[in-house]
Amino acid sequence: MSTDVTPQEASRISSHMNNEHGESLGWYLELYGKVKNAVDPKITAFTTPSMTIEHGKAGQRKSWVYKFDPPMQAGQARKRLEEMHQDARKALGISNVRVNEFKLATSTWVILAVTTAVEVGVLACPPAVFAHWTPWGVKQVAKVLPYFDAAPTQTNLGNGLKAALTLFWVVAHLFEIQATLLPLFRKYSTTSSSTRTAYMIATFFGGFPVWSAMKAGAEAEERAIAEKDKTH
Repeated sequence: MSTDVTPQEASRISSHMNNEHGESLGWYLELYGKVKNAVDPKITAFTTPSMTIEHGKAGQRKSWVYKFDPPMQAGQARKRLEEMHQDARKALGISNVRVNEFKLATSTWVILAVTTAVEVGVLACPPAVFAHWTPWGVKQVAKVLPYFDAAPTQTNLGNGLKAALTLFWVVAHLFEIQATLLPLFRKYSTTSSSTRTAYMIATFFGGFPVWSAMKAGAEAEERAIAEKDKTH
């Protein structure tokens, strides 16, 4: 015989979800309530007909009500909330693999070291020397210098080319962080600030090899989990 959720059970469920599963509450809000980037979501009411989740900054809190269909009965909460968690995770494109440790293969460290050395070398190289060794770029810079009232000296040509290459490098790597690394943080639930910072710094200097290594490692874990699930 079905029975309604008791106040005691509701209090226990709310406390557990608020303290241990704020991430799940945020996913419920995003998928079912169309609320993105919910701030500090908390269950404020849990009954047989519905669940109320409050979210937002202090003084600006809003409430969202999710109606259970069918109504929640006593003893069902754990199973049904877990099902909602998995449904929301899959619908939002969130992996069941979490990346909260900064790890790079030796080969990636080598690439990162080489690219960083090249970038530092470009910045440290005397402008006239750099211009001498990069005639392919000097020709293009020479066309631009008149717009800056700069004479086409070797020093100006070298500085101009170094500035152009540095700007391209900075913009390209910042774009990679925004367009590829941040979405990977979301997909793999990377919440550790130290891990996020390490990957962002490494990507800023190393670019594609860094974030692609993170992605490849996480995908390998996903495949391992999928294979394990097949055997059970």
